[in-house]
This record gives sequence, structure tokens and C-alpha cells, in this order.
Amino acid sequence: MRASRIESQITMEAESLSANVSGGSWSIVGDSAASAGSYLEAAIGLGDDVSLLLPAVQAGGYRLEVGFRAATDRGRFAALVDGFTVGRVRTAVYSSSAMMRDSDDSNTDFGSFELPAAGSPVLSLLCEFTSPGTDIGVDYITLTKYTRDR
Repeated sequence: MRASRIESQITMEAESLSANVSGGSWSIVGDSAASAGSYLEAAIGLGDDVSLLLPAVQAGGYRLEVGFRAATDRGRFAALVDGFTVGRVRTAVYSSSAMMRDSDDSNTDFGSFELPAAGSPVLSLLCEFTSPGTDIGVDYITLTKYTRDR
């Protein structure tokens, strides 16, 4: 059995990253429950995505976590890094009142991916299920770099 060791971890506020939204618009929304007091809110539809340019990181294995605002008017999203799918589709739809989802919620963990070369990857959150008027609220992105014992 191979074990993994954490090398480093970087957390980025979504509202501080360069963003692009296909098929919709975005804004910064203040919310005291967000990790830095605000988050990036995007109005999107089925097949649209929110793309965020991440800072330069080293090549290697990473685990992706995305903190987001969950509510009844949210959709289900797939994460792609430089066009490659990471893990499973995650849902931001909850029947209760709106709330921030963070590392205490396993739904924020998209899974692992391999970055073949150093650089500034693009994280895209692709809407795969929606209802009319769907938004996504992205609070933060955490990349945890790890190595596997051989």
C-alpha cells in the first residue's frame, strides 16, 4: 500500500482571482459567513462555467477543495483543471436556508489530480444540472500538494 504525504497547502479567495464566466455574469458579494467576508457569485446556466486563473504552482499531485455558498437556487458542478475533470460532480443545492459550505462539509472535496507541469492552471466549475436562475457562489479554493511513497 502506498501512503501519501502532504507537502504544502495553498488557499486562495475566489473573489481575488481573475475570473471568466461563460454565458452569464459575476459579481463580488459581501457575506460575513464567507472566509474573507465576501465571495464570487455567478449567474450561469446548464453547460456554462466559471473559470478562475490560479496562481503558479509546481507540477505534481494535488487535492482540490472548493468552498461555496449553498442554497435552493444552486446547481451541480464538475471541476476541471486545465480542461481535465477532477473527481466527481458536487452539488450546491440544499433545501434549507442559504449557508456557506467549507472544509467541515465533505461535499467541498472534489478529489485529486495530477498537474504535469509547473504553471498557472485554470480551474473551471462547469454547471451540469440546474434549474432556471441558477447561481454559484465560490468562496475559496484550496490546493493541497502531496507526494506518494513509492
